Order: sequence, then structure tokens, then C-alpha cells
Amino acid sequence: MPFTPMVGGDINGDGFSNDRAFVFSPTAEADPVVRAGMTSLLAGASTRVKRCLEQQAGQVAARNSCEGPWTSSMNAALILNPERLGFQNRMQVMLSLTNLFALMR
Repeated sequence: MPFTPMVGGDINGDGFSNDRAFVFSPTAEADPVVRAGMTSLLAGASTRVKRCLEQQAGQVAARNSCEGPWTSSMNAALILNPERLGFQNRMQVMLSLTNLFALMR
């Protein structure tokens, strides 16, 4: 699954928290705290994420530039017709199940 490295806030001031991250280079002469943070991040990252971030060092991350592991999911929804249950369409009963097989792991 492709994903975009994002920041947890509004960087560009547009009011939305959907800003792509600037990927600092851990080898560039930058603030020592930033350099230490990037070094720590890359040391703990998976091989895919590490490679993706290293390729984008010194620039804003491109959209869908990184790739995560393959995942599977299952979603199911059951919606009962209130008129058939005698509720005269005053309420709706809905049961939504997400990723049922994750419970069996």
C-alpha cells in the first residue's frame, strides 16, 4: 500500500492537518537535535521506510512515495429495516464489523 510521509499538524497555514513532511537529511549540517532525531527515526524504521526516506532526504516527501506492507481487511455491515421490525421507521439498527479475522490471530 502506498503512503505519503505526513506531519502531525498544519505546517503551511491552510487550516488542514494534511501536510507532507520535509525529510531532513541526517548527514547534512543541520541542528544537532534534528540530525539525532532523523538518525534515530531511520535506525528504527523498516527497510522499506528507511529506503524511501533516504531517497527523499533534503526535500518535501512526494505523494504516495513510500510503500507499506501488504495488508488484508474484511468489512461487513448489517442494516435492519425498521418497518419490518415494527418500529415505523423511527430508528435504524446497524451492525458494522471490521476485520473480523484479526480477532483470530
